[in-house]
Amino acid sequence: MNPKVTVFTPSYNQPKYVGQAIESVLAQTFRNFEYIISENSTDNITKKVVKSFKNTRIRYFDDEFSQEERRKFYVPAYLINKYYPKAKGEYIIFLAHDDLLFPDCLQIMVDFLKSHPKIDVCFHDQAIFYALGSKTWLESLVRGTTQVLKRPLGPSPKDALDGGQIMFRRYLLGKLTQPFIPLEWETANICDKIFMEKLWQLAEFYPVKRVLSLHRVVEGSTHRRRNPLKYWLYMWGAELIPWGIQLQIAGKLGKRRIISRNERAAIEKFLLMVRIAY
Repeated sequence: MNPKVTVFTPSYNQPKYVGQAIESVLAQTFRNFEYIISENSTDNITKKVVKSFKNTRIRYFDDEFSQEERRKFYVPAYLINKYYPKAKGEYIIFLAHDDLLFPDCLQIMVDFLKSHPKIDVCFHDQAIFYALGSKTWLESLVRGTTQVLKRPLGPSPKDALDGGQIMFRRYLLGKLTQPFIPLEWETANICDKIFMEKLWQLAEFYPVKRVLSLHRVVEGSTHRRRNPLKYWLYMWGAELIPWGIQLQIAGKLGKRRIISRNERAAIEKFLLMVRIAY
């Protein structure tokens, strides 16, 4: 019997974080899933971490790229184009190698799609955690919205969401033009948004209205490397600007909401459970 969900992670040179990402998938309360991991690191430490996980749900692939190839195209985009068609699950969700799923993420999202058979794409809210050197903090706002993302009124998912927030029905891939994601480095930091924009042409995005994943901003983040000035401005703004002002700005754009007291307590409990210093 095919798995209900396919989780996909491309792993590259993040030995400090990728193990926790994998653990967060294997700890899901929903068990009928497959986990495709494309290990394409250039360091043996990360490879050793990834290969240390022995689980029948994991479909492990070892991908190698020359330095010339890595300069020529954005490898994660190439891997999504390669492995999404190999997914066996009815639903697909992406997890970056430095992000985490909360234990009930798959269960809640699958239940939502099963109870709404006419909905093809849903999304959860996402907490954002900074881990830059010895400095760590949790944003006061979560990435998400209570709005149904409809065309043409918006907001567009590319403006409101991260690619790791959505779960979609696999059959939609057959309706998309290929490649699903452009390979050019010029669009590397927004390739997930381009993919969501394509899906949005086919289906409306519906909110689950739960914080179900943690996005980590770390030293090697693609967004940070591609737009360092913008990222530093946003990062310090997120920490220093009062959340009320942040909420007024981001809320009007339909892309942020404040974390409730109970949600923050649950997130902090999760951080302790997965051994993240905070």
